[in-house]
Amino acid sequence: MLAPFVEAESAPPDVARLGITAAEWWAARVPGVVRHGTLVIAPARDQAELDRFAARTSGHARVGPEQIAELEPALAGRFASALYYADEAHLDPPLLCGRWRMACASVG
Repeated sequence: MLAPFVEAESAPPDVARLGITAAEWWAARVPGVVRHGTLVIAPARDQAELDRFAARTSGHARVGPEQIAELEPALAGRFASALYYADEAHLDPPLLCGRWRMACASVG
């Protein structure tokens, strides 16, 4: 995952600061960077934890059940509230490893 805003909840400040440009850095070097954001969910009994997480991070929007269902259909009807970090991304690890293998093989 390329999730600097979510990581900022507990990581040293440099991790988040440097991570903000990570998606662009990886996208310039390998295919397969997926930019669909990060969805942080919690059951109703843990809403205070979600509120605490929101207070310790930035770059998110609080979304309700309709947006949760749009973003992640498998979660439809299961959560009333979530945090959506739209600017986060992830890599496709098998694709990335395949590219690294080919690059290594090409140089011997």
